[in-house]
Amino acid sequence: MNNQNELKRRQARKIAEKQLKNAQQFLEAKDMKAFIEEVSKAIWGFTANKLSIPIANLTRDNIESILKNKNVKDELIIELINILDQCEFARFAPSQLDGNLQSIYQKAIDVITHLEEEIK
Repeated sequence: MNNQNELKRRQARKIAEKQLKNAQQFLEAKDMKAFIEEVSKAIWGFTANKLSIPIANLTRDNIESILKNKNVKDELIIELINILDQCEFARFAPSQLDGNLQSIYQKAIDVITHLEEEIK
């Protein structure tokens, strides 16, 4: 693994937290589209950086497979996939998620925190 990948891997959480802070600002401004995009970027980016895989090569299936190989708990993998699905759903049916946005935000923080602990 080269030094740049190692640096990204170590800073994955910090980068994601910055993106989630931006997402929180979009949420407060009631900009749902920007909020969902930022949460999605934070989750995909964190996963790519933490696993040292380019985002372009990430899919739900290979995330699941790689995390299972790293002995990440099934519940955590399911929660990660659920957040990605909720973000995807929100892009196409934003009005369905009005009350759920704070929940998505909190779940994203929780998943990133727990993945950080499990992936060393």
